[in-house]
Amino acid sequence: MTQQTVNFRERMSQFYPRFSAGEYQRRHKAIREKMAADGIDVLVLHGGPGLGYHNQVNVHYVSNYVDQVATYIVFPLVGDPVQFVSIYPWIPIGQIISVIAQGRDITQQLEAERMKQAGEKLELWK
Repeated sequence: MTQQTVNFRERMSQFYPRFSAGEYQRRHKAIREKMAADGIDVLVLHGGPGLGYHNQVNVHYVSNYVDQVATYIVFPLVGDPVQFVSIYPWIPIGQIISVIAQGRDITQQLEAERMKQAGEKLELWK
């Protein structure tokens, strides 16, 4: 039996319509041009809680993704942006909906940072 690879992003796209890749490239280019003009190296976009959509309009504009709790996008002047979703199990669906390829879990990142800080504090006590 041969195993078939399924591209879920393509398969699910009918349920999560988006603008063309060219439109998102245009948006990202315009954002980066403004960042460069203003001397900004990294832009952090936040989409707040609430299903009213208006709390996440900036994130949606950049990524096509709307989270039910909160989401962040780290958008560098150079390089690929990274999107953080609020709950770990939502990463796969976030990667299907979002045009940003890299998706991560906010709580996992925060916990890793807390553990790092705790480790640094423990080092001070040695």
